[in-house]
Amino acid sequence: MIQPAIQRERGLILTHRSDERARLRTVLLSKQELTNQWVQKYFPGYKAEFFNNPIQLKGLDDGVLHILGKKIAEDIVNAFGDWYPYRNREPEFNFEQLKKGKYLPYFGFILPGELSLDEVLRNPVLFKEHEEQIILAATASFLEDEKGFAELARDARRQTIYDIPNEFNGGIPSLNRIADWLDNKDGLADRYHTLFSQIRACEAHGRTPTSASVQNLQIKDGSLKIAYHASMFNVGGVIETDFGVRRTRDAQAQVELNRNRKFYTYAGNHVENIAALWQHQLGEPPTGMEVAEVVSLTPQYVTVVDHGENIYGSIEIHGEDYARNNGHDLISFDQALATLDDVSPCILVKVPAESNDSVTTQKYLQELGFTVCGVEPALATTYVVDGLLKEYCAPITLYFAKLGRKVREKQIMVVPSLILDGLNGTAAIYEEQMGNALRNIDARIRAQINYA
Repeated sequence: MIQPAIQRERGLILTHRSDERARLRTVLLSKQELTNQWVQKYFPGYKAEFFNNPIQLKGLDDGVLHILGKKIAEDIVNAFGDWYPYRNREPEFNFEQLKKGKYLPYFGFILPGELSLDEVLRNPVLFKEHEEQIILAATASFLEDEKGFAELARDARRQTIYDIPNEFNGGIPSLNRIADWLDNKDGLADRYHTLFSQIRACEAHGRTPTSASVQNLQIKDGSLKIAYHASMFNVGGVIETDFGVRRTRDAQAQVELNRNRKFYTYAGNHVENIAALWQHQLGEPPTGMEVAEVVSLTPQYVTVVDHGENIYGSIEIHGEDYARNNGHDLISFDQALATLDDVSPCILVKVPAESNDSVTTQKYLQELGFTVCGVEPALATTYVVDGLLKEYCAPITLYFAKLGRKVREKQIMVVPSLILDGLNGTAAIYEEQMGNALRNIDARIRAQINYA
């Protein structure tokens, strides 16, 4: 098989338990066996092969990367339709991202039995010759973010192959990413101290399938934890709800860091939801949470990300000193909200909550129609960049969400959420208290819609 281009020493001590890695490997072997049986039944003479060496893509021929970029686009469009909100539906965009090495994909292929996937990827002429016979059945990837974060993204499994309903298990490339991170393959866990994703949490609609499989894969099998719940993406002309999920490299260290750590919020019916999300993430109640009174509002400056009409907009609140010292434009929150409200399907606001002063900001957001939709515990950790050890620290953060104007006015509809807590006939992947919190958040966000 293709070997990683660079072998490097592991400089960090990882704390993942071996039994957890073994459990995930057992899940993967079971999925692979079922997939192999399905391929042999419906594609005689073909076989399933899996590509788990994304770093090696940087060394492959451009002709191979062009074909892979095309196949990724075809896979995504087959799974979600032309309305998929990110540019990975464009073959040339995929090629550029593969070439840069910031897009690290995992693949599940169906190919003729006489071909070797390793051989095909090394030979652009051979790949081109058999391009139509080599089927990309499922894909998933790491997207490298800054400061030691990696996004689990671009998961797609074709719905049909030659008009045959696709039963190639799309969870295999998805979970292989996490397994490699747990094993620190190619230094992945050294470089990425935290995995994160926005995963679909909605019912099926149009050509877009139910979110049940991705919830099971990332939350149940991959052990990621939900930090927030909001309506975030316009897919197929309707708004899909999502979970923001996280997994840190050293879960126990994060528990210890946050035990009795102070953070503040105002009195309201969101407090129980925050406690349930905290318990879900850390396995302990938030003993440091304090309900505080509102004080005078200090000027707030923000970082704004506007993704356009199909993807949520985000606002991160800072004090003026932070904004000036980090080169941010000094834009007020009201300016930012006005910029996003007419465009974004949803505005997600991050509020650092370890200062008593933040309570006034939180209350101000509530008065503007925002809903508390999540909490993220503090994180202090290390990661490696070009062989150098870096530190990352973040305070306890609360998330607020508000639907954009077009959604509030019912110009765009919101797909019902799917919450897998064992109610309404769904499978249970987290406890009832957590399910209730997610339902409460969902109901309060939907209450922003003008039903008059």
